[in-house]
Amino acid sequence: MHKVPQNGLILSRIIIGFLCNKFSQWLVPIIQFAIFEKYLDQKRGNFNSYRKSVIQYVNKKSIELGRKLGEYPEIWKIKNNRVKGCTSNVFIHIYLTNGKIFYSGYSDSEIVKGQLALLINGLNMLTPKEIINQTEQYLTDFVKNTDVRFSMTISRANSLGTLYQFMKIKAEEFLN
Repeated sequence: MHKVPQNGLILSRIIIGFLCNKFSQWLVPIIQFAIFEKYLDQKRGNFNSYRKSVIQYVNKKSIELGRKLGEYPEIWKIKNNRVKGCTSNVFIHIYLTNGKIFYSGYSDSEIVKGQLALLINGLNMLTPKEIINQTEQYLTDFVKNTDVRFSMTISRANSLGTLYQFMKIKAEEFLN
């Protein structure tokens, strides 16, 4: 083994100290970022685990809600009631009684059926004007402020919006 002379060791320490002082403005942020990145990687697993459980819970509740939707007669499964833009088969029937809107719906997807039930239960018994002018912000706030947003893939978020827009357009027909 080759032994480094004492003054060589001292010189090495001086050079390393100089380099660390000279380049610390670049080294410290790099080291801090590496620590930050490692910390986030560790936490990502925790959040993904939480998110998966939230998604499972929200989807379960959505399915339960959809199962309470009730029967949808075959005679209402017509072209005019079919919601375009959904990957699943969705039909919404609408009628007006005493100035109030009533919806009935069907979907062959359990989760979309749950979304449909959420909208039907919320919009039934409102006037066409209330649906058109006052409900969109409430729906947006609901999605933003609940764990429902975690359960929505892009296509599911689009389906909720598509269902809502279809129901809103159908309500507008009663104003003409």
